[in-house]
Amino acid sequence: VVTVLRQGGNRSQSREDRRVMGSLAAAQIALVMVLLTAGGLLVRSVQALLRVNPGLDPSRVLTFQLELPMATTYPTQPARDAFFANLLERVAGLPGVSGATMATAPPLEEESSTFEFTRPGVEDARVLRANFRMVARRYFSILGIPLRQGRLFQKSDGRLAARVVIVSESLARLVWGTDNPIGTQIEQPLGGQAEVVGVVGDVRTNGLDQDPGRTIYVPASQWAYNFVTIIVKARSDPSLIEPAIRTLVRELGRDLPLHHVRTMKELVAQSVAPQCFQMLLVGTFSLLVFVLAIIGTYGVTSYGVSERTGELGIRMALGATEQDIKRLVLRQGAGLAAIGIAIGGIGAAVLSRILSRFVFQISTLDPVTFAAALVLLASAVLAATFVPAHRATRVDPIRALRVD
Repeated sequence: VVTVLRQGGNRSQSREDRRVMGSLAAAQIALVMVLLTAGGLLVRSVQALLRVNPGLDPSRVLTFQLELPMATTYPTQPARDAFFANLLERVAGLPGVSGATMATAPPLEEESSTFEFTRPGVEDARVLRANFRMVARRYFSILGIPLRQGRLFQKSDGRLAARVVIVSESLARLVWGTDNPIGTQIEQPLGGQAEVVGVVGDVRTNGLDQDPGRTIYVPASQWAYNFVTIIVKARSDPSLIEPAIRTLVRELGRDLPLHHVRTMKELVAQSVAPQCFQMLLVGTFSLLVFVLAIIGTYGVTSYGVSERTGELGIRMALGATEQDIKRLVLRQGAGLAAIGIAIGGIGAAVLSRILSRFVFQISTLDPVTFAAALVLLASAVLAATFVPAHRATRVDPIRALRVD
């Protein structure tokens, strides 16, 4: 009896088989721990991204892009000014629309153009760079971008008036520090000065996971343009006004290329799309390996119970209770879980440097994520072990001894 109990069965080869199967199951559990941790970090990263303030109000806003043919129908800037002024006025008058404006690019799309400038009359002669956005009046009010200092663009800021600019808050801190930038002049390397008339809040133009863009805003009434983004503020669902806008644009010019019709909420979702794809990819693999690990643990434990039928029969014949047998089997699953989780936790910690490129505003060693992965995996493994453990308590000692 003592020999059988020490061996845990009567087949030495079966013990080797169980050892190999146990190692494979522990390896699966370790891999699941790594993937669950990575997936949890990405989920928390996306949650942090969605809580970020983009610097504007994206609700009930529709955007679309429009380009005028400069070589034929609209060869001069006054003609283009007249067209867009008429377009904005008619769009603003549509049912369900509360206002319309325009800019060189959508508010949350990275601006490729840069504005180079210097500060005349100061010792620092460096050429400074900032993102460049040409905007029409009402741009800031329609998008809810707050005014921090000075004023916004006015109707009097026309082509014959002195050039003016508005700077973002982060650019004002970088260039002027604690000094007041209102009324100061900036000069372009190609010539021409402009007065800083306002400071507005920062907008995350480069994506929600990036620092706010240091931006210079210039009035459309003082610059040449033919390709713009129209921004429309709706009174309710912005998608409801899209058909009316398309009809209006066709009335003004049948061949005008209207494209990239999107709501601001779609632009926000697009800015976090890479992170969501990474989360979905890692989450899918995590779920797949998670299921395989649970199945593997169940299989190893069930196989172990079947191979230890004789041992279990002897233990029950000698007075072992059902709870004793259940604890004996559960201990096997708990051992696999402990080994796999420990190895997986170490692996996840080692790979944290790689994960740091993909997470936002959380630590790659986030204790909440590691603890959640540990509890989830340990609970699932023990649940998978419980069925074989319960079945082991139904072993008939007499029949088990006959089989042995």
